[in-house]
Amino acid sequence: MSLFKLFVTSLLTCFLIGLAQAQPAVGARFEKVLPLGSGASVPLPEGQWQATAVTQTGAPNELHKWHVTVLKNLDLRSPFAAVVIRTSDIPRHWGNTPCNNPKEPDIAFLVNRHGTISSQLVNKCSRFLGIPDGLDPWIGRRKNENNLYWPSNVMAGLSSVPTIKTRNFIQAEFAVQQYGGFALRYDVFMLPPAGISSVKFSNNYKEGRISPEHQLLEG
Repeated sequence: MSLFKLFVTSLLTCFLIGLAQAQPAVGARFEKVLPLGSGASVPLPEGQWQATAVTQTGAPNELHKWHVTVLKNLDLRSPFAAVVIRTSDIPRHWGNTPCNNPKEPDIAFLVNRHGTISSQLVNKCSRFLGIPDGLDPWIGRRKNENNLYWPSNVMAGLSSVPTIKTRNFIQAEFAVQQYGGFALRYDVFMLPPAGISSVKFSNNYKEGRISPEHQLLEG
């Protein structure tokens, strides 16, 4: 997990112009970066990554769509199990990130705007959620919500991830968006540090018991 801080820094400084240009083929493998076309790319956590789903999502009443790529880590020893990468297909005037939700400290931990404010042209946000059960129950809950952000084909891509099917895990969410430009949404599904559950890790941070592992995740 020591390389995660470098990964977060790289991710949050992604160049957003021309971000949504191309998507990989299902089954394609990647290491270190995921190319997006036209010279754009996003970093990947350590491991060997394989695309398990490639699709578009979006609400029926919205003109813009998200290009979505689901990747699973073929290195089963890695704490990083899966990533879901979303890039916007057209520029638009974006609203607030999840970091602007006043209830966010009750929902997530390590909520960070990375020095940006909502009135700026570029907004950044990262947050972490402790998931108390495995990926299979998490997928079931999203299906019951009929969540447009997590459609069935994205869930099918995640369902092939073996390492966190029944283990508690951390969902890390990152957002970078430029007003009048493109946006990037990036989810990392990862194991908590050894010897502690994801919920306990979350609660410790909220209660002020900050560990070196928390500091690494802050980016």
